[in-house]
Amino acid sequence: MSKLVGGELYYRISFETDADGYLTGYGTDPSGDQLVLESELEQAIPGATKLIDGHLAVDQAKANELAKAADMPVPDAQDLINAQMMKTTAQLMLTNAALMKRVAEMEVKDG
Repeated sequence: MSKLVGGELYYRISFETDADGYLTGYGTDPSGDQLVLESELEQAIPGATKLIDGHLAVDQAKANELAKAADMPVPDAQDLINAQMMKTTAQLMLTNAALMKRVAEMEVKDG
């Protein structure tokens, strides 16, 4: 539901927030808690915007942090399998090196 006030368009909104007060979701709602400017609503970034004194305020540092996290590659199933194989191989090589050292020490004592 929208409302024109002083030449500016406002929407009646209901919000969902996380534990830190950042908006995680919102929707237009005739019984909504807040009237929010359309221009502020267009700039809202879920997870980086808070409602402060009736206005939406974007935390730019938080927005940058979210953008950086979104740009990070996500490993697929094959990447995870390869990582596990590399870890197992490294553990086996370490065990083998330790055993070879023990054998060499035993040969020195016997020899």
